[in-house]
Amino acid sequence: MLGSPQAKLMTITPAMAKEWLKSNTNNRGLQERYVTKLVRDIKNNEWSLNHQGIAFGTDGTLYDGQHRLTAIVQANQAISTFVFFNVQRDGIDLGKIRSVADSLTLKAEYGKVTGKQIATLNMMLKGLGNPRSRTVEEQGKLLIKHQEAIDFAIKEIKCSPGDIPGIATSSTRGVIARAYYSADHNKLREFCSMLSIGIFQRKGCPVRLLFMWLIRSKKERNQSIRSRYGKTERALQAFLNNENLSVLRTNTKELFPLSKEEEKGITCPTT
Repeated sequence: MLGSPQAKLMTITPAMAKEWLKSNTNNRGLQERYVTKLVRDIKNNEWSLNHQGIAFGTDGTLYDGQHRLTAIVQANQAISTFVFFNVQRDGIDLGKIRSVADSLTLKAEYGKVTGKQIATLNMMLKGLGNPRSRTVEEQGKLLIKHQEAIDFAIKEIKCSPGDIPGIATSSTRGVIARAYYSADHNKLREFCSMLSIGIFQRKGCPVRLLFMWLIRSKKERNQSIRSRYGKTERALQAFLNNENLSVLRTNTKELFPLSKEEEKGITCPTT
């Protein structure tokens, strides 16, 4: 007769984690980026105890927790978590993974966090570079720091029923959020208004070129996020400088850099 499932709150040392990983014989592939995030959480003392933990089956096989155990080994630091024994395979939680926005909303200090805010934040931080992945806590702290800029971009590039697809996206909003720190806010509002409603003041207006390109690329579905971001930056730069354009090219160099602190960890690909 199989034993009943049991749960214990335990402190898992690196040596214990290494030994337990030997029972990881029938699990999904390891996601290295997720392990890296967990290692940073542990080293920064941001590991939080919750209902999730380590789970072993009735035969001693590790069913859940390989990423946590690997992170403990790599961080070389013990953590406390729940450990479940004698778990039936069909009892493992296969539910929907909670989004970053959902996870932050559960923490009182962040208030209600939306997917638009997280998408705009990450696009703003990414820019034309290749940023490292960030933990939920890191994204939460950066959201608080840049919330004014992010909320400005979301508010000014409107998205409501009847709006034209392809305009109000994280690519366009990420550019506006970056430019928030260096450009005139009234000029930014004017740019966003023209882009949102499709009304332009002059021939050769860079906003018109961007508007038409975004609509076309949305229909064709063959343009990268990087292209949309680069063209939005170029159009905004030309608009702020009262420059007319006959052709809207994709910018390949960041035109609205953040501070050195924010750019840290972001590497620009070679061209």
